[in-house]
Amino acid sequence: MTSSLFQPITLGGLTFPNRIAVAPMCQYSAEDAPPATGISTTG
Repeated sequence: MTSSLFQPITLGGLTFPNRIAVAPMCQYSAEDAPPATGISTTG
């Protein structure tokens, strides 16, 4: 039996080849605002 994780899925009008997704990780897509307090931006 093949896992449903690797089967296509249709959501709305979009068909995805599998059910694996990664959340956006780009800080540059955020609105212009100062960095949140308590978060290190120097590494």
